[in-house]
Formats: sequence, structure tokens, C-alpha cells
Amino acid sequence: MKKHLDIIAPTAFLVLVIVVVLLQDSERVLTCNPAATVYPSTFVVTAFAIEEQALLERVQVVDTCELGDTRYHTVTFANESFVTYMSGMGPEAAAATTKQTFDTFRVRTLIFSGIAGAVDEALAVGSTTVATTWYSTTGAPPVTIDATLFAGALASTTATTVPAGITAGEFVTDTSTLPDGMDIVDMETHTIATLAAEEGVPFIAFRTVSDRADGTHTEDDLKRAAVESARATLQFLENYE
Repeated sequence: MKKHLDIIAPTAFLVLVIVVVLLQDSERVLTCNPAATVYPSTFVVTAFAIEEQALLERVQVVDTCELGDTRYHTVTFANESFVTYMSGMGPEAAAATTKQTFDTFRVRTLIFSGIAGAVDEALAVGSTTVATTWYSTTGAPPVTIDATLFAGALASTTATTVPAGITAGEFVTDTSTLPDGMDIVDMETHTIATLAAEEGVPFIAFRTVSDRADGTHTEDDLKRAAVESARATLQFLENYE
């Protein structure tokens, strides 16, 4: 087990459940019990299905439970275990699911794996970034990424570090509308980083460039970027000490 990440055993997260739901496809999904908060874990969050699928294809799913519309998967990778879920797209969805997660579970560390648009023209499509500070187009206070996790990312991954990421409330197709000095743009990270800071939970985001934030990306671009972000995230989880 890594020195800085307390990661639960794969069977512990779902040992307490209250309702079994039988879906039409015969998949058994357990309703998450708030009593599961006794088990602290590392959580990895994605925003939408392409990002989540890129991650789940590279891990072993051990258990799944759900709260409302959100599914939480306990997974294993390289002899480590963590929990992953989708936040939904945009600041409002990200806020709701992140609050639910913090209210229900004991989150030891929170990591984002996903895509972003490049604002800095020097960033190549497909390059994975870690921003030191996240801003919001709403003017909310910036959030600085956890220093220990940031140092771990530098030591254990090939991600490119950039000074500034910014979260917008809608897709950005014209980077001239953003403040000067921004490197990447997305729709969730600042919101999640703010809530993590309020909870005292260390947070870091791996964001891979899928486009130039100009509205010209394809689904293949998104999938390729999601795969690279998942790869960097798992490399971090495997090697960070």
C-alpha cells in the first residue's frame, strides 16, 4: 500500500448495503449505505461516459453500488483498490455528485481523470496536463492543487504541468472569452477542487487535451484523450509513493 494513499480493500467498500436492485439486464446493483462511510478510500471521478469507460476498461470492477443516478464502482488495479464514479457534466452536476460523495463516504483522496480544451496553443492534442491552480469563469476564488499530490504526479507520471486551468459553465468555443494566462479549460474541475478543499480532502486533476476549445473536436478525439488521461491516472495510482 502506498505511503500517502490509504486505499480500502476491494470488498470493504460494499460490505454494508441495504437494498438489492435487479436491473432488466440482470446486473445486480447494490444501493450504497451511508454506513459505508467508515471505510476511507481514494476516489477517482470522471465527468461523462467516455471518460469513465476509458478508466473502467483498464481496471477490474469488484463491486458496484448506486445512490440516485450515480454509480460507484469499487475497482482494483495493480494490486491497489479505489472507487470511481461520474460527476456528470458541468459545474452544477459536479457540485451535486461531489457533495453527495463527501456526505456519504469517507474520501481520503480525490483524483479527476478526464479531458480538457487547450487554451495555450503550445499544448498538443493528446498531452496530459496537471494544472497547479484552477480558476472559474464565475470569478470564484482560485483553488491550488494539493502540493503533495502534485509532487507525486511529477515524480510518477509524464504529465505536463501547467500553471492555470479554468472551469466554465458551458463549452468554450472561443478562447478569447477567457481571462489571460489560462492554459486549459473544462467544465468541472474548479467546482470539485473547491468542495474538496472545503472538506480538507487532497485533490488533483489529470486533464488530457482533446481539442483547441474551438468546437472542432470529434468523438474519436475525445476517446483518445480520455484514454491518455486514464493511463496517467492509473500510472499515478500505481507508482505514487
